[in-house]
Amino acid sequence: MSALLHPKISVVIPCDNGERYVGEAIQSILRQSRPPDEVLVVDDGSTDASAKVAGAFGSLVRVLSQDNRGESVARNRGIDESTGDWIAFCDADDLWAPTKLAEQLAGVESDTVAVSTRTLDWQDWPNGIKLVREEPEPATWFDFMLEVGAPFQISSLMVRRELPVRFDEGIRYGEDLIYLLNLIRVGKVKRVDQALSTYRMHPKSQSKSRRLVALDWHRAVDEWLQQNEAELGRSEVDRGRRVAGKRIAAAAWKAYYARDWESLARVQEYCRTQAANLDLVKVMPQRRFPEFVYQVHDRQRSWART
Repeated sequence: MSALLHPKISVVIPCDNGERYVGEAIQSILRQSRPPDEVLVVDDGSTDASAKVAGAFGSLVRVLSQDNRGESVARNRGIDESTGDWIAFCDADDLWAPTKLAEQLAGVESDTVAVSTRTLDWQDWPNGIKLVREEPEPATWFDFMLEVGAPFQISSLMVRRELPVRFDEGIRYGEDLIYLLNLIRVGKVKRVDQALSTYRMHPKSQSKSRRLVALDWHRAVDEWLQQNEAELGRSEVDRGRRVAGKRIAAAAWKAYYARDWESLARVQEYCRTQAANLDLVKVMPQRRFPEFVYQVHDRQRSWART
């Protein structure tokens, strides 16, 4: 009964060389109007002072050290070693508003397996801006995940610890998305309609450090669809592949207009080797014109704007 009336909350923070940011993340967590019962920082093989920074916060913050094995392994270890009834995730470079946990607990119902919040995107560099992220309605989350990506940030999420859902340790990109695809299938995920989590964008963010993340993302989604064909049904898997393929085509056109021929070639080759996406070759740019054609096109567009 006490767990129902006074649930314990554990916070899990995966940290890989987050010395510059992890202290601020922990401070925002400890300043909650409804404080967590424990904070687990999983130091994923950091070579900087991340563990030292986290350990300086005292007994409420537990630092777990391991070799570098990726965010999925780090988060799963945090879940396994936590003692709370609920697990709240926070990346080492993200921040929480002071009322985040209290508002999430207030939204819990008997059939709720998880609660998310809206997110504030913060471009953390000189003259950076903060904007509330445009997020889809829960009823559209599945298709949104296949075509666009995660419908909310993992740092906004609080889940029941007892859930049979874990992060896929076999992938290094798209693990959040696959986790969320599995999460929405096990029960009701509610959303607090307030921006209580801040996603800090900076040059070392994972999304900023990789080219053609759409390929890694699509590969993970395609494998997930195949693995769940028995439950989803063949027609739904085929539909899911068509929806997910739109992002690949968009990546091709983006590379084309940027004249990033190497990236365009990689996208085209990826689609040629993926049987489910052979039709995408028809809608992607195929022909590369001589450079002077693009220069003339650029001048015409420039003149049209003046």
